[in-house]
Amino acid sequence: MPEPVDTVWKRKNLWIQTVSGKRFDYHHPDARISITDIAHALSMMCRFGGHIDHFFSVAHHSVLVSQILETTCPQWKLRGLLHDAHEAYLCDIPSPAKWAVNEESDKGYEQLADSIQSAILRKYCQDSWSQTPANDELEYADCIALIMEREALFSVSLEDKLEYREALGVTETDILESGTSVETIIGDGVNDNSEWMSADPFAHGKQAFINCFLELV
Repeated sequence: MPEPVDTVWKRKNLWIQTVSGKRFDYHHPDARISITDIAHALSMMCRFGGHIDHFFSVAHHSVLVSQILETTCPQWKLRGLLHDAHEAYLCDIPSPAKWAVNEESDKGYEQLADSIQSAILRKYCQDSWSQTPANDELEYADCIALIMEREALFSVSLEDKLEYREALGVTETDILESGTSVETIIGDGVNDNSEWMSADPFAHGKQAFINCFLELV
């Protein structure tokens, strides 16, 4: 049986290699951040831990949040696009799992995520990275996107639908007035999984994210 990997060695090698070949160091996240790496990684990650009927990436989700902010707080659209950018280096963890991890481990995941997210915002949102969106518009747009995705991407009962909407404070009016939808992001393919998958949803999500980013910077 092989010897366990040395703890000291682990502490010296807290980095991952990104798709562009960069070494992303978790101790020094500022040095190797790349929007291309972020777009690629998020486009490969499925929302809801993969437990949905149709593939929908974190990149698509990010574009959806940015579009929702168009009608509520347009100055925060770039922040909306990048709100989950840290997951490019940590992976997407379903919200209930995050709550459980933070509760059990003194918020270790949350602290690391905040460190990486701050580094990303310092690079791409220089004028506003340290500011909190007024009235939590960003968080609310994220909630609206979550509701839209749950209801479009897998079957939920009416009781579950209403309970989730009430818990997150999202109304039917909020959804209708957002001016966007899951179908807007990925097209009619959401109703035909074979058609959507044959269209390469990974490349679609990456390009949608990059296009949105270029429009906002």
